[in-house]
Amino acid sequence: MTLRNYRKDGTAFWNQLLIGPVFDANHQCTHYIGIQQDITLIREQEDLIASQRTHDFLTGSANRQTFEGRLIQACKLSQNGRLPLVVMSVDLDGFRPINDALGHVVGDQLLCAVADRIRGLLTKEDVLARLASDEFAILLTDDGALERGIEQAEKLLELLSQPFELGPHNVHVSASIGIADNKGLTGRAIEMMHHADMAMYEAKRQGRNTWHWYDGSDAQHGADYAQLRHDLMEAITQHQFVLHYQPILAAQSQTVSSYEALIRWQHPRRGLLYPGDFIPLAEQTGQIVAIGQWVLEQAAKDIAAFNQQSAGQQAVTVAVNISPLQFRRQGFYEELKRVLRVSGLAPELLELEVTESVLMMGADRTRGILNEICELGVQVSIDDFGTGYSSFSYLRDLPVHTLKIDRSFISDIPANQRDSALLQGMIQMAHQLSLNVVVEGIETLEQYEFMRQHGADYLQGFYFARPAPLTW
Repeated sequence: MTLRNYRKDGTAFWNQLLIGPVFDANHQCTHYIGIQQDITLIREQEDLIASQRTHDFLTGSANRQTFEGRLIQACKLSQNGRLPLVVMSVDLDGFRPINDALGHVVGDQLLCAVADRIRGLLTKEDVLARLASDEFAILLTDDGALERGIEQAEKLLELLSQPFELGPHNVHVSASIGIADNKGLTGRAIEMMHHADMAMYEAKRQGRNTWHWYDGSDAQHGADYAQLRHDLMEAITQHQFVLHYQPILAAQSQTVSSYEALIRWQHPRRGLLYPGDFIPLAEQTGQIVAIGQWVLEQAAKDIAAFNQQSAGQQAVTVAVNISPLQFRRQGFYEELKRVLRVSGLAPELLELEVTESVLMMGADRTRGILNEICELGVQVSIDDFGTGYSSFSYLRDLPVHTLKIDRSFISDIPANQRDSALLQGMIQMAHQLSLNVVVEGIETLEQYEFMRQHGADYLQGFYFARPAPLTW
């Protein structure tokens, strides 16, 4: 028999007790002999093996097999769909670059911390599972599941947006959440999970860091997604991309100082597609690297030719967006040198726009890459400043030249006093660090006058010109 005993200090241990009779010459039992063996380690190993069959070994959450089993059971008990069930598919945004930059140890710590935060929002009846690398699933089974689904999604987005302190690293992450319910799906558990996945991909297409509830139209979106992925591969090989350019003007003189290169896709069936229609997909599939290389080279060639045709006038700069994958890819520095060589563009006339998230991932390596870029004479700007980490502290040590303040701060000025104060503060801090300031999203005369009066160096937006093909 197996016994659970306790030591003097109160800790428990497991014993295996074997008892056997001892007989005398007359075959009478005179006494018993007991053999006791400590099997605590064996029991712990058995429990661990049993747990690994049903749970994720890293986060302690349920695994896919267990989650599907619980969902199937819940569907059977849902009284033909009259009791609501909600499945939430939670996928972390940008986990792979963090994992690659900071290492798998930090990546594992982040996954555990994410699971802990999610677990803190759930009830005892809810089920949390880790399905894959950075993908989690939640099952809500109570009477208020339908109402609680949106509430939980909102709370979860807010909670995951708060920084994770993982040793010396302060890591930021967000999530895309897909939600599906069991209406019309009595007993079809796997289809519920599929619907939640499609809703999650729709949330990513909407810009990430949001939630989307499956409404039936996502099935068509899923088919469109698969077709778009196929078309995107052809677009690269068949040269279907084109560049439009939006001018950036000096705030005081309103003269054009540079152009931002913006990609468009001349789709053979769907017409002209904007970046929001295909760039998120390209980032997921890794095709963004090839696309980014083409944009960089074509923009450099276009501006070099433009400046040559405009001889005698002040040369203009071209700003090119660089994706995190492209920036951190081995050989990016060599590719940059090659582009400058084949295009004939002077290095000081090229500006690379990177986001704050790029600068925060692996600071030492990022600093090394930026130093090499600046040694070439190429300029570096921080794009969409104010929407991510928004910290001036890291700018002190990084060789950047310009801040581009995101358009989200501009839409309500000058009426919104808080946004106006934030803008003035960011401009003053940037100037203290000897950084130029470009303000995006200028659409009205009032916005132009406000930014000009409050020290913005350069302005960009529909008020001046919409993106268009470069002509000379």
